[in-house]
Amino acid sequence: MNRHLNIPKPTYMDDGSPITKGFGMFNPLATTIMKPLIDLGLIHAVLTSRVDYKYSSKRREGRHTFLLLLDGKMTIEFEDTVHKVQPGDMVFFTADTLVYQSNPGKSSYLYLTFKGNNPYWKPLIKTGPFVRPYESTDLMYLLMLRIESAIKNSSSIAYELAEKDGQMLADLLKHEVRLVTKKPLKNRKEMKELVQRIKQSPGDDWNLESMAKEVNVSTRTLLRTFSDEYGLSPVDMVVREKLTWACKLLNNSDLKVDAIAHKVGYQSVSSFIKLFKKNFGMTPGQRRALFRKEQKAHDAGN
Repeated sequence: MNRHLNIPKPTYMDDGSPITKGFGMFNPLATTIMKPLIDLGLIHAVLTSRVDYKYSSKRREGRHTFLLLLDGKMTIEFEDTVHKVQPGDMVFFTADTLVYQSNPGKSSYLYLTFKGNNPYWKPLIKTGPFVRPYESTDLMYLLMLRIESAIKNSSSIAYELAEKDGQMLADLLKHEVRLVTKKPLKNRKEMKELVQRIKQSPGDDWNLESMAKEVNVSTRTLLRTFSDEYGLSPVDMVVREKLTWACKLLNNSDLKVDAIAHKVGYQSVSSFIKLFKKNFGMTPGQRRALFRKEQKAHDAGN
């Protein structure tokens, strides 16, 4: 019997070929929604259904992997340790783990992969690979479904709702690190309030010194504890929120790019465009055009 309760029934192609829904750092339309996970080094987030799938041989994936079996059977072998994975189990293995995977018959699972050099996952690297019953299988699966649906829907309202789902998905995985470290974060309340103020007013004149003063710690302590909790520096979070706000303005207004740059706190339009392209793989104008093209196609299909 499955250990999870409310997930929709997995589906398969008639010919047994896999059904795969994926999104991650290479999907520009998913970048805003998945930003909290991309900050942690996300490469791909995938939902897949397969028939008689297995690795051809043991291999090192080169990325940290979280995997949840939703339906069917799975065998995972780490080095010389074999695990029979049950529906509802979470599997984690690090980038340098020698892995073999086999899924006899029909199986459905989700997995998220992260860059091997992201420092946030160091506590899990020390712990090593594991397989265990996971208490939030239903929630993680439904968050993935809703995010995939929002990306496919291509509406600004769906995007805004899915941003919260992306943050919740990131929080679920961060919890795995907290379980390992079991160290309460000092100034957690103040840190959380700082993050809320950054998100509410990203265009303000934020700097490391003023943020450290708000949390009553040194700049060095702020950098360390903030990165441990959120997977990025406070300055990088300010940049992320500025660009997220810029994306919303591109999607929901007719403001020109230079006006948007100034509104979100950049006096240099060229610097804003350069930073935007670095983070999203396209210019603000290209991002707006792509969003409107996708929205027009969606509206025409309804």
